[in-house]
Amino acid sequence: MVSYVCRPRKCVYTSEFVHHKIQFDADTIEKKPEIIKVYNATKSGVDTMDQLVGTYSVRRKTNRWPMAFFYDMLDICGLNAYVIWTELNPEWNKSTSRRRCEFLKELGKELVKPFVESTRSKIPGLSHASKRTIKEMMASPTLQDTSISKSNPSSAKKGKRKRCVHCTSYRQSWLVCSSCVQNVCGEHSEKSTTVLCKACF
Repeated sequence: MVSYVCRPRKCVYTSEFVHHKIQFDADTIEKKPEIIKVYNATKSGVDTMDQLVGTYSVRRKTNRWPMAFFYDMLDICGLNAYVIWTELNPEWNKSTSRRRCEFLKELGKELVKPFVESTRSKIPGLSHASKRTIKEMMASPTLQDTSISKSNPSSAKKGKRKRCVHCTSYRQSWLVCSSCVQNVCGEHSEKSTTVLCKACF
């Protein structure tokens, strides 16, 4: 850990695992430590992260530093989860401008679902409005479900028009069975989050 006083009453603390010896930049008047130079060269990513975290934050006013640290960890974990999710599912809610907000709302629901299912729904004397809200939340699709339905080519976009494999007449359709990957018409298929032909379901 390095403590650097850049100006009076302004102390900067840094902790890192690269430089094992404290080295100073002798070419400048400030004699900055090497870790401060590295931080200044890469701090644009830190500033961007602070800006994104400040947009949607769980932080609350507190005088306890462990709670402040916990709030910061939750914000950073939520941002990292969003970055990973959008890399794995680039088409998820791509058209909306509140993409990250929707992700954090769904993430929060999925985090509390196990607790709600095991505890809160079984409390006696719970109001009808609370029970209805719990029921709606438990029935709502998860992030994984929405990503599967949006990434599924048969439900997300039209396939190539071909003849239905179950029709005796020459009937063309763009629907593709998710199981056997063959074109089927509306009469010989069942639509849900995925399209299945009569033979597969």
